[in-house]
Amino acid sequence: MRRGFASVLLALAGCLEPSGGSDLPIDAGQATAGPDASGQDAAGAPDAGLGAADAAGVDAGDAGPGLCGLEVAGPRWLAYSSRRSGNYDLYLVRADGTCDRQLTSDPADDLYTSWAPSGRVLAYASARGKLGIYLLDLQAGTESQLQVGDLQATSPAFSPDGMTIAFEGRSAGKAGSEIYSVSAQGGVPVKLTDNAAIDAGPVWSADGSALYFVSNRGGTYEIWSMGATGAGPKALTNGAKILGRPAAAPDGATLVFARLSAKNQSELATLTLADGKVNLLSSEEESEPSWEPGGGRIAVSSWRYGNPEIVLLDMPGGSSPVRVTNRTSTDGSPAFRP
Repeated sequence: MRRGFASVLLALAGCLEPSGGSDLPIDAGQATAGPDASGQDAAGAPDAGLGAADAAGVDAGDAGPGLCGLEVAGPRWLAYSSRRSGNYDLYLVRADGTCDRQLTSDPADDLYTSWAPSGRVLAYASARGKLGIYLLDLQAGTESQLQVGDLQATSPAFSPDGMTIAFEGRSAGKAGSEIYSVSAQGGVPVKLTDNAAIDAGPVWSADGSALYFVSNRGGTYEIWSMGATGAGPKALTNGAKILGRPAAAPDGATLVFARLSAKNQSELATLTLADGKVNLLSSEEESEPSWEPGGGRIAVSSWRYGNPEIVLLDMPGGSSPVRVTNRTSTDGSPAFRP
């Protein structure tokens, strides 16, 4: 069976490999419910360089010099991860498929992007040495590692006000992972969950008052919610077999998520937060949803064209697919720029 991108791309429980490690098992195999991250230490030091792109590189692209700047009017931008260079690097593309360019080129895999509300900075996870979170400033052309102490850190999520980053962290020698928050400038992380299970893939509610995450504390991987300080955790799904982190709608009313289907493949579903109702959205082996800021579309990683590509779906029905990438490599983990 083919697996959806999210079935291995949640940076949660043993997926990211250190530089020079084995490939991520994304292109083939049987899907398994749950998160997917690394807990391994890696040799080598982080690379502080931008790699393939710098500030000038973000200003030119397929449409011609000067037409692909971040602030030039045009279709919305998406960041995503692609394996076209042999490992997973970050790329930037407009929603119509133009101005596609590479942002990172480190030998380690770069995955799980989250935009700052300003649209200037990308947070992402990379196993450059110890698994950690990096910040890429697209205007300044600089890259830095977010300081979170001794934790292995992955799956970052900027808060709506841009002041805080929630992430999944793991302490040395600990089998499970927890949800933490830290200042967007780095510092001493605050532990928001504390149990023996795997808690992973945090995303913020639209108003910043809550966090949604994936946990197997009840025996299976489900979507949970809690307050921004970790208060009142509760399960929102039951028996959903979650694949990857959910995505919260800009209006705060709905979550979109990938789950394991009866055919052992990924499918998309929606969860209405007001009543807990779950509905099938797409059975086209799609995963890793990201909402467009206006709420009219989602970007997903989709198998409908034969290999994982970035595809846009109209919401609320998941109709009118638009193909954004068109390559033989694996493309996934899309994130709409604010």
